[in-house]
Amino acid sequence: ISATASSVKFQNEKITEINDFQIVNGGQTTASIHYARTKDKSSLQNVFVQVKITSLRKDENYSKIVSSIAKAANTQTAIRTSDFYTNDPFLIEIERLSDKTPFIDKKGNYVYYYFERMTGQYLVTKNNCGTEKAIKMWESSHPKEFVYGKIDIARWYNCLNLEPHISALSAEKQFTIFMDNNTQKGLNINDFKDIIGFGLLFKRARKICGTKTSRDYPSIIGDSSVGMATTIYAMSYLQFISDGLIDYHAIFNSYYNVSTSLINSTKRVDSEFDQILEHIIISCWDQIAKFGGTSAQEQTKDKKCWDFVKSNVKIKKEVVDLIEKFKLTKNELEIRKMANLSDEEIYFDSIEYLLKDFAKNLNIL
Repeated sequence: ISATASSVKFQNEKITEINDFQIVNGGQTTASIHYARTKDKSSLQNVFVQVKITSLRKDENYSKIVSSIAKAANTQTAIRTSDFYTNDPFLIEIERLSDKTPFIDKKGNYVYYYFERMTGQYLVTKNNCGTEKAIKMWESSHPKEFVYGKIDIARWYNCLNLEPHISALSAEKQFTIFMDNNTQKGLNINDFKDIIGFGLLFKRARKICGTKTSRDYPSIIGDSSVGMATTIYAMSYLQFISDGLIDYHAIFNSYYNVSTSLINSTKRVDSEFDQILEHIIISCWDQIAKFGGTSAQEQTKDKKCWDFVKSNVKIKKEVVDLIEKFKLTKNELEIRKMANLSDEEIYFDSIEYLLKDFAKNLNIL
């Protein structure tokens, strides 16, 4: 097992304390030990496993060094590059905000957007709820349609930053570029709601763009294999044409029927953005096809393609007018940036929710 720690303390040549212990290689070994002890009830008295612990000073380079050690240690099994960034502070903060920032649905229930910082985390968390009843309750407040991961976060941020040519790269490559270039040290509640609101709209746009085999959402572009790239370009163009003033907080809070349109799997449910999204998707595809020809998919990775699309897309006036309906004024945006909710306010809002109606929700829990 290879592990890292921020400090290791010794006494009489024995380890007495380890801080910030992280396994970077040996997950299967650890799981096997746990299974043998808890499931098979095996004795581990005579079992010994070699462990290498690397103690690191916890500074601004800590997460990068841990990632480098993980890459060097994991040479036997193919592991996705994004998995080496799992413990990055930026991603940990997104997970923290996801865990404590729900929206209230039409029935008055708290619903969460679940961030899967580690692959398979959603399923593990669900199964750890215990009884079947508890699992169903947890699922109702954490719908699988609202699960998103590291790759999604990078793709959405790249689109918001008007870099669709980077988002259009392979999933892992665009993620690595984003993480390596990400200079954002902190993440407030406003930033979080913006990225998730944008992500929900992105998911809706991908549905509308369609696929070759879908009955409810057939492809609306000439080449369904370019569906993801076209969605990426369409969402970046919406951010561009709206001057970044779309009210993503409202989408986060389940307005405009965007979240409802994603969670309903039995039949198609339209959102108030559908007309806008459909028009922009088709308009962007027309220009992508003109620029890229038979290699349209590959060309979307080139900044020249984005510049061409951005300069040549023509949006109908009625669609431009419709976009205005969903925009904040610049003054409203500035006020929102200045009025971040504190942790204390979020805490007391949560307490109020638990205790209302004679502590009904607390009793349910």
